[in-house]
Amino acid sequence: MLGWVVGGYSSVAPLAIFLILAPSLLKMLRADRQGGFAISALFWFVRVRIAACSFAIVCVSVAFELPWIAHGGLPLEALRASGEGLLGLLWHSPYLWAVYASVAAAVILRRTNRRWVEEFSRFPDLLEKIGGLLTAVVPVFTFLVGLHVVTLPEVLAANLPADRLASAEIFGLNFATDTAENLLLLYLAISLLTGTISTSWHGILLARVRYLRSGFSVRSYFRDYFCRIYPLLWATSSEALATPLNLYLVRHLFPEIDETVRRVTIAVGSIFNINGTLTCCFVVLAATASLLGLPLGLFDLLLCFPMVFLIGFGVPGIPGELVLFAGPMMAVLGVPEALQGAFLVTFLGLQVGLPDAFRTGANSTDDCPSLLILDHHYGGVSR
Repeated sequence: MLGWVVGGYSSVAPLAIFLILAPSLLKMLRADRQGGFAISALFWFVRVRIAACSFAIVCVSVAFELPWIAHGGLPLEALRASGEGLLGLLWHSPYLWAVYASVAAAVILRRTNRRWVEEFSRFPDLLEKIGGLLTAVVPVFTFLVGLHVVTLPEVLAANLPADRLASAEIFGLNFATDTAENLLLLYLAISLLTGTISTSWHGILLARVRYLRSGFSVRSYFRDYFCRIYPLLWATSSEALATPLNLYLVRHLFPEIDETVRRVTIAVGSIFNINGTLTCCFVVLAATASLLGLPLGLFDLLLCFPMVFLIGFGVPGIPGELVLFAGPMMAVLGVPEALQGAFLVTFLGLQVGLPDAFRTGANSTDDCPSLLILDHHYGGVSR
């Protein structure tokens, strides 16, 4: 049921992105004092992504005690092939096409004053009202997550290639993989590590907000925003499903911020501000390499950095989205053909469920402090 609901919504997520972003960009283009905000927001998210990925690489290297260089030689040919694949992603991703279409529609309709254009601009209001209703269904999704965790040991034992698995060490703690219960402990450790790194990054953003906005209340933020949206994000593992609720809560907590600034930042952030996903990608990669006995060092993570950075712009915001990274990362790391099947099964098996939940919770909640920082730095357009 959970997969059906989330999958059904995610199939129309590009349309939802268009209906939020296009009207908001249109309003900004019509207001000269806000015209440059969208571009500023995009470049800011790019810089933040670079910083967040660097932070995640350092944390993962420390947690798994990775050496600087694990093997000699650089898989330059594989890296080139991955780059070509990324160029294709820029053309084929429906989520990026939603962004392209939003920009085009805003530019074309900028000087049009037809009635239907005004009606079109009201779609974000409708989505925010829908968001207010989503808080009522959070317990249902949370219950379904509990069912998933209860059955997880059997699922892992049935799908992971036990004949190839070794053990993994995180912060010096050895996690064996000889039984389903031990696999579950490793899975929980990976999930908690993803959550810890992502939450630490979120704390850095909040510290910046607290420094910039003297009247910012951390208590109100957690009570009226974080604790109301995080359960839905955690239970559904879908940024797309939670976008209306995100818009709704931010509007009520920070009504002083201009509505177009809020909508553009949340809509763009739902695509570009997915630092939890990128963190989870590096964590699961390190765990998979450890389990399969593949050499992995800090330099290898840095080699994966450009690919992870760019593919992250095309992920759909749904459960299991790390599947998009698996193949390209195998190419970058030069995984032997004999181990490629085991790599895929292990990587995909470890990233579903709780790691998904923690990375999704970080992705969308990061949008709120990002909005406050952007509103402060780029002209205070809402004041």
